[in-house]
Amino acid sequence: METIILEKITLENIGCFVRKTVSFSGMTTVFGENRTGKSTLVYSLYFALYGTHLNTHLKVADLCRKGEAAGCVTLHFRKNGAAYKLRRATDALPRLFRRPLPDAAWEAVALHDPDALAAVVPVRPETAAIGSFFRESELIYFLQDMPRYNQTLLQNLIGMDDSLILRSRFKKARSRARDVQRAIAAAAPKHLPDPLNIELARRRLADAENAFARLEKTHQKAPPERRPDPTVYKLLHQQHQAKRQNLAALKTLASRLPAPASLKEEKEAIETRAKNTAETTAPAEELQRRLGGVTQKIDNLKLRQRHLEALERRPACPVCEQAVPPEQIDALARKINDQLSQAEAEHRSIETGLAEMRRIQEAHALDRKRLGEIERQLTEIGEIQRRIQDVTEQISVLEADLKQFDGIDGGVREAGAPFEQAAAPEAQRAVLQEEIIRQRVAIQRFEDAQKRTEEHRRHIAAAERKTLICTVAFKAVEEAIQGLGSRLLEKVRASVGEWSRHFSFLNRFDIQITDRELLPMIQAKGYQYKLNQMSKSERIFLYLMLKLAIGDALGHLGVFVLDDPADGLDLKRKQTLAYLLAEVAGRRQVIVTTNDAEFSSLFSSGLRQDL
Repeated sequence: METIILEKITLENIGCFVRKTVSFSGMTTVFGENRTGKSTLVYSLYFALYGTHLNTHLKVADLCRKGEAAGCVTLHFRKNGAAYKLRRATDALPRLFRRPLPDAAWEAVALHDPDALAAVVPVRPETAAIGSFFRESELIYFLQDMPRYNQTLLQNLIGMDDSLILRSRFKKARSRARDVQRAIAAAAPKHLPDPLNIELARRRLADAENAFARLEKTHQKAPPERRPDPTVYKLLHQQHQAKRQNLAALKTLASRLPAPASLKEEKEAIETRAKNTAETTAPAEELQRRLGGVTQKIDNLKLRQRHLEALERRPACPVCEQAVPPEQIDALARKINDQLSQAEAEHRSIETGLAEMRRIQEAHALDRKRLGEIERQLTEIGEIQRRIQDVTEQISVLEADLKQFDGIDGGVREAGAPFEQAAAPEAQRAVLQEEIIRQRVAIQRFEDAQKRTEEHRRHIAAAERKTLICTVAFKAVEEAIQGLGSRLLEKVRASVGEWSRHFSFLNRFDIQITDRELLPMIQAKGYQYKLNQMSKSERIFLYLMLKLAIGDALGHLGVFVLDDPADGLDLKRKQTLAYLLAEVAGRRQVIVTTNDAEFSSLFSSGLRQDL
């Protein structure tokens, strides 16, 4: 990876500086007393490169000098033989200038494209914060409590949180696709139309129509004085009455069902609520994982309380036998009690969140059940409406047939001698008409059922395709996340092995990086005991080794910036740290800030800057 070499930085109205220029070499030591701007210098370097504050709890405006509305940082650096000047103000867009040759004039580089600056500074800000900057707040966090699942290193670096959210969304999409598929399958007709019955009905219709045509042809040759058969009237009247009763029963059944409009409104409300619930509810696995981490933290704090109780009974260090003042034990006990109270409060908060999530999930399950009932009711209402329409059409046909008896005297309703000659042909004609109507209705029902069946088949096929797509996408994301985590961990392992040769005195602690637990994670093997057995200096060296290894494995700027790393170390450890940083300077540009004159004097070579 192409790295950059910092040359100098100019601060204007930043921190405690009105205007200050600091130059850098391959090994630079910045010395200054407390509150002289050492941390401000480190924050300004990060701000110049990325436009954000290195401390995520602070804003860019916090860099400005007190009383000033804005500040400016100008960073000079080199890359691939070309000189660059990056000017960034707290209240304006950045400006980048390039000088390809030493005697050439500065050329402005357009930054309209968001990737233009990323091409010059290719390392992501999260990667730089981990692999190129030694932060005091991160060190304190590392020294006090190293959780089992450490999200401050690899997980934030590769955006694993975003990847897990994406995987969760694909998983939800797959679940919803399966729910839709099951709902469509449940609404499909239980009994499919038999093509043999349709063909049989068509043949019966053709036979009835042919017989009716023959009968009509024979009837036309009959004497004109033939009069309507009262038997036909009675048959049609009976059919008419039966159909009307059937229609009344269907309407009664329809009136007992809910209104389709209200059902559709309720369905839309349930779907909207389900969508909002899916968008606002955090994954239960995430809360459960956090609960496990907090529980582990509480257990560790309680373990430390028991150790303190043993220390109160015998106030001496178990390693060096040095006496420990009671006030120091009391202060440490109060600190642990405060941490324990905070952890227990967080534990209760997470448990409350989990309970609320279970309640929402139960309500969501009831909504899904109700949604299925609404689908079935809408299907039933549609079937009843279709049957009402069919019966209404049949009644209209029968009423049209009954109109031929209008104007005929009441004797037509009773069989008599004048009608005996035409009784048999008219009865046969009525039977054929009924058969034709019945077969036409049966064919229409078969065709409608077949259309609905084909439509359901298309819907089921579409739902199966969507389910397959969501399943394939979920598996692809899952494999990509696992592969990414595995490759990154392999690179980090190799880099740790290379750097461990410089930190050979840590070998007795058997430091490893393992993926036996949730990826990605940095775990000092047996850290519950061995990390606590380390001295502060040994833990600082372990912290530095891990940052150097992660930077080499996953990318760094070519610069390693350390803000007061020797705080609290004795002379021997300061000499060891100075030697190690001199070794690092052979591979990266090193910038060290310190308020320790003795530590700053240990760097015989390199540049020293006094604030």
